[in-house]
Amino acid sequence: SGISGKLKDDAACFCISTAFEGTYLDSYYIQVNNVKNPQIVRHSIPAFIPLHDLAKEHLPAALKKLLHVLFERLNGYAGRKFQADRAEKISPVYVEGSLQKNSLYTVLSFTYNVTVEGQIVGFAAKLLYADLADTLPTEVMVTCSGNCSLIGLCVFCCCFSPHGSFKENRYVD
Repeated sequence: SGISGKLKDDAACFCISTAFEGTYLDSYYIQVNNVKNPQIVRHSIPAFIPLHDLAKEHLPAALKKLLHVLFERLNGYAGRKFQADRAEKISPVYVEGSLQKNSLYTVLSFTYNVTVEGQIVGFAAKLLYADLADTLPTEVMVTCSGNCSLIGLCVFCCCFSPHGSFKENRYVD
């Protein structure tokens, strides 16, 4: 994965390739004309990435920074999507029903069952991704959604920071 480019006349064409855990995912393209005063003329960047705003912030002074920001967001999106797609493929084994997600894959919700002392206990999980460039959730909430008499009513919430710190909140009733 990475960024490659090709200079042609007074234009530069860039390919931003994404990957997750060694699996190549998608490529996105962007063409910038007038390298001295860069302007984006064509691209395949998804609409949910604010390309116009990013270009306004970084062009013309920092084309390299713009490409880096785009790479991070596209790679984060592609990695989250890959993980969600993989979870859906194995869902009959682990996840009950369908995985719920938004278009950016920044909110994932699902239910799953665990066998405790021979009885099935249902749980609901919600994963939140506050950092658009990351493939790891910044917050995870797990609640008992079924027969909780074996474990008591429990809500479990974890918050992660991009720098590795961890905060746990557990509410038992």
